[in-house]
Amino acid sequence: IAAIRAHHALTNRDIPRVVQMANKAIDFLPEGDYMRCEAAVALGGAYWSEGDVKASEAAFSQGRSTALLSGYQPLAVPSACYVAMQQTKQAHLHNAHDTYREALVWATGASNRLLPVAGFPLIKLGDLSREWNDLEAAERDISHGIELCKQLGQADVLAEAYVMRARLELAQGKLDQVSGSLDQVDGITRRVNIDPWIASWADDCRLEMWLRTGNESALDRWLEQNGPRLDADLDYQRDLDHLQLVRVMIARCSVGSKELDPSVWQLLGRLLEASRRAGWTHKEIAIRVLKALALDSAGNREQALEEIGHALKLAEPGGYVRIFCSEGDPMADLLHQAFRGGLA
Repeated sequence: IAAIRAHHALTNRDIPRVVQMANKAIDFLPEGDYMRCEAAVALGGAYWSEGDVKASEAAFSQGRSTALLSGYQPLAVPSACYVAMQQTKQAHLHNAHDTYREALVWATGASNRLLPVAGFPLIKLGDLSREWNDLEAAERDISHGIELCKQLGQADVLAEAYVMRARLELAQGKLDQVSGSLDQVDGITRRVNIDPWIASWADDCRLEMWLRTGNESALDRWLEQNGPRLDADLDYQRDLDHLQLVRVMIARCSVGSKELDPSVWQLLGRLLEASRRAGWTHKEIAIRVLKALALDSAGNREQALEEIGHALKLAEPGGYVRIFCSEGDPMADLLHQAFRGGLA
């Protein structure tokens, strides 16, 4: 009952109660009990929402270990994927890749065929391939993963699968197909509530599509109806989605040759501090990339190169590619300057 109450509290974003109920369940349930795994997953979600990536990874790892003790390895697959997601947040992409591959082994049935739960690690492996710019491997794994996720029937995982496909379609330049993938996400969210970070990732794709196609009316509607306020509290559960607002405002200033509002610079500073405090290096790279573009657009090339130098240093161990090249010609120019200046 305590484990169930922990998940209910997580849905209602009552984090202190999640921690209380999850720890109570873990204390009383025997090792190898599936509900002990569920309690650990709820605890990981609570730490996630507070931006404590190390504690979150440890809780999900505990859930994975408990599931493996149950004697039925596929139970460990979701927990393993959540572990890998925390590794990704820390920019440990190669570690995350290994964790997803291990989860895929556990998702293989006795007949050596992938079970439906294998869809979860497959779509995540595909997204790593997209970041590394191996779009052929990304297409293969995400397509296969979506078919398995349909069989699995878990709403959050299926919604995430379609978001991964939308990301890939943006990388492939298939802008006419992105809306179809996001429509699938919307169809799921109309029926059930999905994890807030998945909804935020879907918005990332929408905004990139609208910015690339010049859909100003859609951007205006988003700013009016869905965009976060500049001064609102930052939200780890929504993956620090204030960065979306910064992206739109920077793009509009660049097109209109206007100066960026001082409040946007302040928000960038808040986002950078929040990502560093949480240990979310993946997000810190994205923030520094946007900050570099904003500085360069404002005519501060030297400071822009300094930011790009920081971003490249953080990104090199994980082998990041798309987080830079998806920004187009302005980023290409900065990268050439960084190379010529010996920054990377």
